[in-house]
Amino acid sequence: MKNIFVFTDFSFRSFNAARYALMLASTFESAKIVLYHSYVFSPTDEGYLPYPVDLETLRAESLAKLNDLETSLTPFITSGITMMSVTDGNPLLDAVDLCKEEEIDLCVMGCKGHSNAAQILYGSQTSVLIYRFPLPLLVVPAEVVYHPIQLVAYACELKNIEQIPADTIISFIKAFHSKFYVLNVDPHKEERADIETILAQEKLHQLLDEINPEYYYTSGSHIAENIENFAKEKNVDVLIAVHKKHGLFHDLFYSSTTKKLALSGVKPLLVLKENSFT
Repeated sequence: MKNIFVFTDFSFRSFNAARYALMLASTFESAKIVLYHSYVFSPTDEGYLPYPVDLETLRAESLAKLNDLETSLTPFITSGITMMSVTDGNPLLDAVDLCKEEEIDLCVMGCKGHSNAAQILYGSQTSVLIYRFPLPLLVVPAEVVYHPIQLVAYACELKNIEQIPADTIISFIKAFHSKFYVLNVDPHKEERADIETILAQEKLHQLLDEINPEYYYTSGSHIAENIENFAKEKNVDVLIAVHKKHGLFHDLFYSSTTKKLALSGVKPLLVLKENSFT
């Protein structure tokens, strides 16, 4: 997790995410931060940039803003951290190629959080990255102040256990020496056959026991609210969710309970893709 890629649109929320990334990087003796801006998707008052536009002018403006951003972030740079900036006119999803070139371990971006979560997740470029970007993506709400990542919770389903990206989760926990919770909220727990539950739990333990998690198996029809309460009770620093086309992740960010979910406004969320993601 030493090479971190930060998406920025020069808003306060993206500045906060970049600052968070720098402080995260200070955990390591050496680290690299890549600030990235796609000027094709720069927001305007009317939405996104209309065409035709002068791309050379946009590029020059983007470089100038990235330089200003680097200057603003300088007070947060510690010894051993290098920072570079990149801008282009490509779609945000194309940044995956740049991430591979720079051997990026973790991508970071900001979001508005609070009651705007559903709008942000479903009506912006943030949603595109969350649902289609293949690399680990840490979404940092604008209100979040960095704290060392001591407590991490993974909200999971007891379905398709083999698709859990266990290696990535284990690497993240080991990188920050975090205490790790695994939470399963099953709205159909009473209906599920005992043997089915036991087999799924055994598979989950086989995947994750290496990092000594504490497991919590609960029931409830309001999954998002259960996770919110758990996050508050345990005071977790980061929540992990694995994106599937349908399932828990879909419930968290599509249902109306999103507006009540603390993680969408006050907790950084590490979004991972299941193993079969393409």
